[in-house]
Amino acid sequence: MPEPQHIRRGVGAIRSAVPVLLTGALLVCSAPLSAQQKDRSPVFKSARPKEDLPKVYPSDPLNQIWQTFQLSRQAAAGDMVAQYEVGVRYFLGVGVEADTVQAAFWTKKSADQNYNPARFNMAILTYHGWGVAWNPFESFRHVQTCAEKGMPDAEYFLSFLYLEDLVVPADYDKALSLLRKAAEAGYEPAKRFLPRVEEIRRQAAPGGQASSSPADSSAGRTAARAGRSIPLHQTFAPVALDFEGDSTGQQGRGNLLRSALESAGPEMRQALGLSRMLESKIQPDSSTLAAITEAADEGSPEALALLGRTYEQGIDVPRDDIRAAFYYVRAIRMDSPRAGLLLQELIRRNGFFGELKTSASRRDAVALYVWAGLVAIGFDAPMAQGGAVITPGQALGFLQDASALGNTQAMIELGLCYYSGRWVGRDLGKAVSLWHEAAQGGSGEAEVRLCVAKVREGGTELGDAVATLERAASKGSVLAEVALGYCYETGRGAAENISTAVRLYRTGASRGSQDAYRALRRLHDDLRPSDREFSMPE
Repeated sequence: MPEPQHIRRGVGAIRSAVPVLLTGALLVCSAPLSAQQKDRSPVFKSARPKEDLPKVYPSDPLNQIWQTFQLSRQAAAGDMVAQYEVGVRYFLGVGVEADTVQAAFWTKKSADQNYNPARFNMAILTYHGWGVAWNPFESFRHVQTCAEKGMPDAEYFLSFLYLEDLVVPADYDKALSLLRKAAEAGYEPAKRFLPRVEEIRRQAAPGGQASSSPADSSAGRTAARAGRSIPLHQTFAPVALDFEGDSTGQQGRGNLLRSALESAGPEMRQALGLSRMLESKIQPDSSTLAAITEAADEGSPEALALLGRTYEQGIDVPRDDIRAAFYYVRAIRMDSPRAGLLLQELIRRNGFFGELKTSASRRDAVALYVWAGLVAIGFDAPMAQGGAVITPGQALGFLQDASALGNTQAMIELGLCYYSGRWVGRDLGKAVSLWHEAAQGGSGEAEVRLCVAKVREGGTELGDAVATLERAASKGSVLAEVALGYCYETGRGAAENISTAVRLYRTGASRGSQDAYRALRRLHDDLRPSDREFSMPE
């Protein structure tokens, strides 16, 4: 979720801890601001007393220390504004050593006196578990109060709580009302985001175009079975795949891909395996595609979907529909929100299934994997339309043949069959053996699955497994990211830390992971108060 414009200065050190969509705004703070920024901030309008307060001067450390000392004395005497200021200084490390516990302590003192900016900051601190126990329900109460008092930042933040379907039931109408109020007040993030939510609301209405068809994606199948709409985190996938305008030719498609890559933010660069590159170098050249391919091999749904689109369009690689489907199927296995629709469009083209049958008859391992994968992800209707229906037993045979031909992805999928008991009897040892073989063949995803199995199945001495998961997560693996969340949630291989687990789950959920979203729902339900407003539908 984008941060309020007036607080960007001074929070760079914590920016990486903030997921794209499910975080809420950052702290309202009193770092140096231009006059124009002050005019936009409710903290510098009616929400604050009229008298001037001490300001922070970063160029003068001694002055900062002295001002913090003076403010601390006023805060200790009960001054709610001074308490708020001291809390901000502890959070940013201005005049004192940064300390989120002290920041939360003084911010709560001020919030308990109903100082609106402090209540907003407490909403952020409790939402993330910074310096206090993680409690999104307490966060909701704080931010709701601030929104009722007309703070645009809070209206914007609260709108997301009504969209994510975790703290309170999803309510698009309430979210839109709050976003419109914030936008009408001139709050730029709300003005930018409002059209997107209006479009989603339109699609969710009767007769709209929003799809939750079982053929569209794993997320869609889950939503369809539950009889509910897809949560917002599935709707706004942070990957740009809209390479329209095929008539512009090869050069035009390359330019569109270049534009998508250059506009990628920090989170997207990490998901695509490009975080170590300078922004000026993120373009569709051989080094960039190699990095994206590496991220795809680790299990990045964004990189997998992007490679699928690249092969489908023939952008800097030979056009290859079967190879494109190969990457789309893998992306769906990683819960990519977009890959299902992209694959559906691809395989409905005339000639796709004919090409697939021909390639499979030649024992092409990629084609064998794709055909079996279509069965595994439930694309029954398109396969029937294309005259390519096969039984689960045949699909299993295709995976076995592709594995024998050395296709590591087929080994991974076959391992999943044994791990889950799908199409065969459950056999953990066989699954692990297949993943070991795939890992020896160079598959990063196979290494991650081995570590996940070790963590989940009660393995001991998990230090090496957690280190592998951390490495894979840094390269874009959403599977590793969610597994790390489990480690921090349960204390397996890492020090138990619920707020860190929540952060990892939120990031995974924002990228489409259903496992991450279910983990978030479970953690919310474990903490959920009995208040009616927090009651979720069955």
